[in-house]
Parts: sequence; structure tokens; C-alpha cells
Amino acid sequence: MSHITRSTGILQNSLDVEINAHIEVVNLDDESHRVRVKVFDWGLAGAAGVPVQGPIATLLNFNDKLSPSTRIALNADILAGHHYEVRVTHSKNESVMINVFGREGDAGNPFIEGNTVLDSEFVELEES
Repeated sequence: MSHITRSTGILQNSLDVEINAHIEVVNLDDESHRVRVKVFDWGLAGAAGVPVQGPIATLLNFNDKLSPSTRIALNADILAGHHYEVRVTHSKNESVMINVFGREGDAGNPFIEGNTVLDSEFVELEES
């Protein structure tokens, strides 16, 4: 079965405190599907027009089979002022969906406006 890789694009923790990138993955299919979720740290905001070469760290590297009708929640800590990206690779199946939310602190805290990427907003990356 072929796979696709999708990205949130680069997001920024614009707060002056650490936030939590909260990732919800669900498999609504009647078969198991392998899912890989990576969260990349793209570092602090640089000067305008100065490029940043590649991510500086991988904050989360989840790679497992998700059973039928199963949801999993994953979390990665994002330092204050840092840029981050969530990339997800999974089989080309519309029953596997991902939503990403930013929130300050632990579960129960409200989500941060501007740090939410819903499944339909992910961008499919070209295979290299």
C-alpha cells in the first residue's frame, strides 16, 4: 500500500513560555494502519530574510501500527519562541485523520489560537 507524508507547515510558539504540541491521530478504518508522527524543532525566530537550514532537533518520533477504530494522543514540548512542524506519514487512506493543537501546559488547559491545524489543512509533501 502506498503512503503519503503530510505537514502542518512551520508554526511558531509566540508565547514567552513553553507550550505543548498536542497531536490527535485516529484510525476509523476496519484495518490497522502504520502511522509515523514526527515533530521538528526549527529553532528560534531569526532575523527577517535570514534562512534557517533544516530542523535543529526532532522532538517526537512515533512510529507504530494503529489498530482499527483507535485514537492516540501524542505530545511534544515546544520551547518559547521556537518554530515547529508536525509531519505525518501514513497509508493513503482517508480513514486516518490527524489534528494538531497547541496548548499552554498540560491537559485541561485551553488550546492556543493560531496553533491549530486540522486534518484538512495539512499539506501533502512531494515524495523525494
